[in-house]
Amino acid sequence: AFVAALVLVALNYDLVNLSSARYDVMTAALSYAGIACYLALRERSLNRAVLVSNTLLAAACMTHPYALFGMVGLATFAIVLDWREIRLRHVALAAAPYVVALAAWGAYIAKDPAMFRAQFAANASGRLQARLGPLGLIGAEFRERYLGRFAGWRPGAPPLMRVKVLLLVAYAAGLVGCFALPRIRANRAARALALYTALSVPLLMVVDAHRWYVYFIYVLPQLALCLALVPNEVSRIGTW
Repeated sequence: AFVAALVLVALNYDLVNLSSARYDVMTAALSYAGIACYLALRERSLNRAVLVSNTLLAAACMTHPYALFGMVGLATFAIVLDWREIRLRHVALAAAPYVVALAAWGAYIAKDPAMFRAQFAANASGRLQARLGPLGLIGAEFRERYLGRFAGWRPGAPPLMRVKVLLLVAYAAGLVGCFALPRIRANRAARALALYTALSVPLLMVVDAHRWYVYFIYVLPQLALCLALVPNEVSRIGTW
């Protein structure tokens, strides 16, 4: 499963292509690094795991607000895996990096508050989609982001690109399989990953009304990881 996940992520053209655009790659890298550090350190020292992971996520927040995806992921893993061990000191350790980061950001904003308000308002404008109803929002998201931008079902896209619709089917099967297969569902870490993925997809739908291609980097890795778990488990069940 680990090798499959590594191949699915590292050889994914969409993820590799995104590394040439904007700073979202840094945000995603810091976010996933924060989650990875938490998972790697939590059994040896939960205090260290909380501090290191949230320090990386605070850095991600200073890069782009969509570090929100990493924060949701970290919270999901922490709640599913360690909710019985979490104490008030862990909450304080988690908050400390954000306090430092926000204080530094505040000092930077204080140099020209009017310019900050103008820039932030312009960048935030139109991101939240509230005018469509739930069904309309889901339909537009699937049609424009996944079919249109990802799978190439749009005017001007190369016809061969439409083969990528099979990837969408595979990603969906991977996510459903993680919830449907008992052995995966019984594994707390796998269950947390599936839940994180299930939260990331609608979260992207809500926070990005522009449906920009570059924001796939906040959901494709989770979908690829879920997909890697399913054939690994299915192979244990048998050939059919």
